[in-house]
Amino acid sequence: MHARLPGVAFALTVLVGPVACLRASPSDPPGPQSNGLQPPSAWPPPAACQAPEATSPAGFTTRDEAIRRLQGAWRNCQTGALPAATLGGAAGFEVRSDGRYYPLGFDASGSPTRLTGFFHEGTLVVYDGCPTPCTAVEFGSNSLYPLFVTLSADGTTMRNDSIGNESGPFVRTFEAVTTPPPQPAGAHEGAAGCKTMETEVYGAPASIDEGNARILGSWTLCPDADLQASGSSVTTPPGTQGIEFSPDATWAFLMAASGAPPAPSTDPTTHGTFAWKQSTSALGGPAFQLNMTTVAGGMYFCIVTTSNQPVKLQLDNVGFLMTFSAN
Repeated sequence: MHARLPGVAFALTVLVGPVACLRASPSDPPGPQSNGLQPPSAWPPPAACQAPEATSPAGFTTRDEAIRRLQGAWRNCQTGALPAATLGGAAGFEVRSDGRYYPLGFDASGSPTRLTGFFHEGTLVVYDGCPTPCTAVEFGSNSLYPLFVTLSADGTTMRNDSIGNESGPFVRTFEAVTTPPPQPAGAHEGAAGCKTMETEVYGAPASIDEGNARILGSWTLCPDADLQASGSSVTTPPGTQGIEFSPDATWAFLMAASGAPPAPSTDPTTHGTFAWKQSTSALGGPAFQLNMTTVAGGMYFCIVTTSNQPVKLQLDNVGFLMTFSAN
């Protein structure tokens, strides 16, 4: 996975300028709704892949234009293992009319299916911090990488380049794309939610009120074995069972207690206060980072990502992830 661009906290890029890098699609361990990034051995590329059209720089200048020209499903003409830096999954990618973005993998029958989760789905945005205007995909993982996109004159073929690693061609397709079974919206599933791939993922909050609404409450720490593409909870202290955020702007890790439910920690290194620090999103509007201070004076600088189906929370502490499911 590539490092974030300097000075950019929140987003991922689908570019129209001549530089680029993109996060590698993560390889999920076995589990529910495994991401299916590699195609079945018998997968035939679409017929249009036999003679893909020539492409030239797309030149998007507005978000509406980018959505209009990229809306729909795109099948990947590559077979076998994908390059380390690529747009979409093994089957391609999809852009909805509302600008939501999904890489496409394969379901059990070999048909293209949406890939969901913190590191997969995102939202198209327009980002002006490129050498030329570029379109971005603001992923739930809150990362921004430039990606040079070219399209054919008839809009049926697309290629992209990520720092010299060309992906594609991708060809527009009208075949049906399956979607994972929807999870109950707003469901608080505790430990059970850790085993469910999250959907309806959203990145950094745009206001303090929004941020509080998304984090307040009690959360169960998800063990690494259940996380699939959600990341490893490597920054939690030993014995951590969860975390709790209170309306009075205090927080505490929930620690294992002998013969009792997990309880808020009283250790000065594992509880304290929290505050929101304003930054700027790729959309140009506000985006807030969560700063957690311990009583002992330690700090967690966290980018917040949440999902609504089920309700889950991912805290990115300078690249180290903590993933929780709502109680």
